[in-house]
Amino acid sequence: VDVRNTAAALLAAHDKLRTARLLHRSFVPHPSTAHLRPGDRPEIAAPAVLKPRFGSWGRDVVLCLDDGAVDAYLASIRGRPWFARHGLLIQEVLPAVGHDLRVLVAGGRVVGAIERRAAPGEWRTNISVGGSAVPAEVTPEAAELAATAAAVAGLDLVGVDLLPVGPGSWVV
Repeated sequence: VDVRNTAAALLAAHDKLRTARLLHRSFVPHPSTAHLRPGDRPEIAAPAVLKPRFGSWGRDVVLCLDDGAVDAYLASIRGRPWFARHGLLIQEVLPAVGHDLRVLVAGGRVVGAIERRAAPGEWRTNISVGGSAVPAEVTPEAAELAATAAAVAGLDLVGVDLLPVGPGSWVV
């Protein structure tokens, strides 16, 4: 099997906490992120996004609009093995625009992209929760940010998700 990414790079990509720390240390724009273990109080105030440290497809990712919703979600996952073992991430909420950009980076170069669009009534853009995808053009700013994020994590082949935060401005 020909593997393009090293084990360390795969771990950096799969572990959302490690990814956030790498991006933060390299001054790559991304949502403010904190690690929350059972019994901890959130460092980031609601509204906030809570998500497992490991996972994909939008599974167990929730948007909590107030502290009561954060507390209710934490109570609902208290007995989950993944929460006891790894905790979760809490992130600041960015303005929702209903779409994001997944940029495919290979060997340090952008080789393609799709725009993922949220399903009606859904804030997540994941295809697994009803989102859709269309081919997309990548601006020079988005291409540079995606390539930088891939390099920071040591990834040779990766899809980098970018959220628009203003005209020509993105976060990972």
